Amino acid sequence: ETSSPWTIDLVYLLITHRIKCEFYSLQVSPSLERYASNRFYSDTKESDIQRLKHRAEYLKLQGVSIKQASLTGQEIKEKLIPTENMIIALVNASPEASSNEFYGHYILVIGFSYDLDMFFVRDPSSPFPVTLLSEDDFNRSRSFPGTDEDLIVVDLSQYPSQI
Repeated sequence: ETSSPWTIDLVYLLITHRIKCEFYSLQVSPSLERYASNRFYSDTKESDIQRLKHRAEYLKLQGVSIKQASLTGQEIKEKLIPTENMIIALVNASPEASSNEFYGHYILVIGFSYDLDMFFVRDPSSPFPVTLLSEDDFNRSRSFPGTDEDLIVVDLSQYPSQI
């Protein structure tokens, strides 16, 4: 039984469907102590933590690149340059910009415009098929405490007609 999906669960789903990806996070190996002060994670159980650790071990055995790292804005842009790549990002979707409370939410980053200095994003909570997000807003929401700056770089080069 799980209380909520974590980013590594998404990596697991992609890999089980033979979709290549890389996983970046500041916390590859989570612990209950780390998340104890964050209300968003209040339902997290020791069984969740053990499941996540087992998932990480399995994914490493499958050859998935799992890196304990934070990507810079420039590195993210470079990952998007091959149009076959997209990025699933865990962000804070707090309803109030001034809120200190974390509301985990995933968005799909599908490109970057240097002319506009904006990321192209597909947000499941948006009524629009594609939205624009400034680099500052993206970095602020993805580096909010609780996100661990989780990013999944998805390689869709084997599916070019579906992008």
